[in-house]
Amino acid sequence: MLLEEFVNLDEWLSSYETNFGAIRKLQELQQILQANASNQNQPFTDQKNQAVSAIAAYKVSELTRDQIECLKLYDGFKYMGPEAADNLSTLFKEEGYDIAYLHDEIQKAHSSLANTKSNIANAAKTIHPFSEVIVKSEYLSERARFSIIFKDGVGVDSLKDLEIRSHEWSDIMYLIGRALHVPAEDFKVLGARNGSFIVDLYMVAAAMPAIVFILYASFDVIERFALSLKRVNKVFSSDIDDPDFKEVHDQITSASEKYFDLKKLKIAKDIATKILDESNCPAEERDEADSFLQTAVKRILNHLRKGGDLDVYIPPSLLNDENESEEEVAPEIAEAREKLANASILIEQVRHKKIQLPEDITILLEHFDFDDNDEDKVDESTNHQTD
Repeated sequence: MLLEEFVNLDEWLSSYETNFGAIRKLQELQQILQANASNQNQPFTDQKNQAVSAIAAYKVSELTRDQIECLKLYDGFKYMGPEAADNLSTLFKEEGYDIAYLHDEIQKAHSSLANTKSNIANAAKTIHPFSEVIVKSEYLSERARFSIIFKDGVGVDSLKDLEIRSHEWSDIMYLIGRALHVPAEDFKVLGARNGSFIVDLYMVAAAMPAIVFILYASFDVIERFALSLKRVNKVFSSDIDDPDFKEVHDQITSASEKYFDLKKLKIAKDIATKILDESNCPAEERDEADSFLQTAVKRILNHLRKGGDLDVYIPPSLLNDENESEEEVAPEIAEAREKLANASILIEQVRHKKIQLPEDITILLEHFDFDDNDEDKVDESTNHQTD
């Protein structure tokens, strides 16, 4: 969880209390119920309705998973949103106005929300200066980065998961770096976002065009496979319950997955060949670099097909320098910038295709299965090896 994310949660809570006043309205309702427990018999329907409405106003869908976990620490999350409001409203109906019981329940709700807001506010007050320093440094906005997005079959639910995933991607970046003559230490972790759903790696500019091309080609082959499965499912949509048709459907699906498993090997070879041709890889290093790249590509394909995602960000400052004229730019710099510009176009095309994909294709992309038990090995002396 980023520091800024926690500070934003404090601001979110303050905004909702200012606009809807759930904590204040629960306190008012609690005070009336306390008085009524002493036989004062004050009407409280309006206060109850106002408290219920204020609780229903919370839109927890606006929050990240980590922010929600922070709200749960003092039970505040339990009293936020439409479902919590319905539970509170039902409580008044089911208890038949047992005033003492209702008072205790409202006191719990008020105490939980108030303690949650107070504790988060106190922590945010301490964190805020550090968050500002990080935001002002803009360490993400001005760095080329490679984002690994963990979800579905490659989710991160524990520290052990994060350790495993980090090791996997350390291997992948090592393989690409070896093939491109980019030192492994130049692939640095920038940070984690949204509770380590996304890990950002700093990438040297020299590696970006190759990595973007790998992503573009990998997503393209997986998308085409998902489309082929969709066509198969569409053909059999009305007959799938028939045992004879189901047998044929299963055979075709199995053949499709076997085809993709073979296609994975071919696309990895094609991608590696293109990258090494463009990088003018020396002949004596070609076989080793080719092996490294193919292994990295197959792992990336596995990550994508299990439901994970990948993204690349290339800051505008790497594409051009407003303070330089074209005459001042060295030919090799101009060539590198042109490659980065082409890479930016490719990655935007991938993002656009993802946005345009129908929901059923997205589901296929995230959940189809094939054999990923690659037996490739890399140099044992490096302590890196494949899945």
